[in-house]
Amino acid sequence: MAKYYHINAILPINIINDELGLNLINAGVVISPLADQHIYEKHYQDYQIIMANLPEIATNPDYMGLDNKHPKNFVLIKQITNADNILIAISIETINGFYRIKTAYRVNNKFINNRLKSGKIKPIKKAPD
Repeated sequence: MAKYYHINAILPINIINDELGLNLINAGVVISPLADQHIYEKHYQDYQIIMANLPEIATNPDYMGLDNKHPKNFVLIKQITNADNILIAISIETINGFYRIKTAYRVNNKFINNRLKSGKIKPIKKAPD
């Protein structure tokens, strides 16, 4: 599987399945060179912060939802700073036992609030400390 870059992340599969009504299996996460290039070209200003945070976003997201425009994807969003949130879209289907990151980009708090109000995304319930 040399054409994909492995992301050191463990998706919260049980939470995603319970909250989004999916039937995902435990599997790793990868990003293709094409998706990496897409993120670089379309979101150049944010590329470094996106790539540096991919494992944390995939492993410990703050929000999740289904991707209405791309029904074979789900989205995970992580608040990186008070004003910076990163969304990653991940394919629901696995290839060679891995989920594929399709795209990633920065979203603002207004985006988050609008999606929460419309029910397009849900906050992830965190275990108490």
